[in-house]
Amino acid sequence: MRILLIAPGQKAVYGRSISVYPPLGLLYLASALEQAGHQVRVLDIDAENAQASRFISIVRSFAPHAVGFTATTPLYPEALRLARRIKAELDAPIIFGGPHATAESMNVIMEPAVDVVAVGEAEQTVVPLFSALEHGDRDLSHINGIVWKEGAGNGYRAQVNLPASRIEDLESLAFPAVNLLPDLKAYRPPDALHPRCATIMTGRGCPAGCSFCETERLFGKKVRLRGAAHIADEIEYLIDRFRVREIHIADDAFTIDRRRTLAICREIEKRGIRLNFFFMNGLRADQADFETLSALREIGFQNVGFGVEARDDKLRAQTGKGLRIERVEQGVRDAKKLGFSTWLFFIIGLWGETDQTARQTIDFAKQIKPDYAKFFILKPFPDRLPTMTPERMAYWHRRANREFYLRPSRIVAQLANIRSWTQLRSNLSAFSVLRKIL
Repeated sequence: MRILLIAPGQKAVYGRSISVYPPLGLLYLASALEQAGHQVRVLDIDAENAQASRFISIVRSFAPHAVGFTATTPLYPEALRLARRIKAELDAPIIFGGPHATAESMNVIMEPAVDVVAVGEAEQTVVPLFSALEHGDRDLSHINGIVWKEGAGNGYRAQVNLPASRIEDLESLAFPAVNLLPDLKAYRPPDALHPRCATIMTGRGCPAGCSFCETERLFGKKVRLRGAAHIADEIEYLIDRFRVREIHIADDAFTIDRRRTLAICREIEKRGIRLNFFFMNGLRADQADFETLSALREIGFQNVGFGVEARDDKLRAQTGKGLRIERVEQGVRDAKKLGFSTWLFFIIGLWGETDQTARQTIDFAKQIKPDYAKFFILKPFPDRLPTMTPERMAYWHRRANREFYLRPSRIVAQLANIRSWTQLRSNLSAFSVLRKIL
């Protein structure tokens, strides 16, 4: 069966200067489907510049028997637009998965262009699902982890199947199908020092249950971790097969098990692996003590980021994260002492946000002086709307970026920290994004 897996274009949503990572989730699914004997094509819209007529040309050329999409909430409208174009061209079932489809499965299945929604982790769902579709099965009630349409046309009924079980042994999964991507040089993660970089996942799940986060719905609260040797095996595979020189870690809770973190560092050191490592997501500041950070720095980690969300204690408390601001301050001091590039992550518009609390957050970011501060606008779940208006969120988002990044001292420090042509390009792209925000 020919299966087309599509990562919708981020540049169509965020602008052409956005930094793009390889679509790790789709690559895991592609590996599972290839092992089951299917012919899989991964289409990353941005990496292949597959816009407009080129997109349809690729679809027609491959002539898939089924199509899968992944999308976050901001990318969902773009994914849906592409799905509708495919539906007008081909009589092929279309499956949606990923964060937005997991959170909003009943709304997604109502779309005429969507036939099936895969909920949560899908490696164990897609193999029986596509096998059933290949054999023309109309009854999908035996496949766990999906929402599907029973019946044809407008007379369908949305059926919600039993949830799929979590994958307890992550080492049982095949390595992601990086071979299905175009040249890795097509990807430009922020802060990258080398053009040949890849992403890996060493664990899934997060116990924090933060009110603003989708990880619990997607991967669950129970953390499942790969061992140090298996992680090092994948890194060596990426080096040997794809000449990778930089690894970006996609975990939500990398340092939750301190002994494992130190074991990973020892294993990488023992094997003589010499790479740059970056964290794509923030660490918990209370799980990043000085010894742990020192070990990470020793093997080549370049950056450390901490999720702060807000300076106001009450706002942070209602997220359920349970993090004291003093741990963030200490974490930044330790990371700077060790020579890391430091990031802090904030959310504008948390429930209960006011002009005063937004002001406190901006002042805190400037006071603690990380190398980078990333200010997000809250994307609320439909069942819990924010108290601050979207217009006010946008105002404080612009103001936060303007006040943090356009200080003369900040600009000089940023220029001094550029260490490669890749970083220079990333900084120019970031300036273009900042100009649009402001």
